[in-house]
Amino acid sequence: MFSSRKDTTMRCLCAYDCAADPATACGLSGTYHLHSEHGSCPTHPNAVVVWDA
Repeated sequence: MFSSRKDTTMRCLCAYDCAADPATACGLSGTYHLHSEHGSCPTHPNAVVVWDA
């Protein structure tokens, strides 16, 4: 079985446009990154983790 692009996108746990919501905005908006509560991303294993604590 092959993995489609849609399947890969659905597994992505990264934030990309977090600035769309001022409560979650950070300086990495516009790039794939993780906020601390999300853990690691299977699609972007090298994504930067932003610690919100």
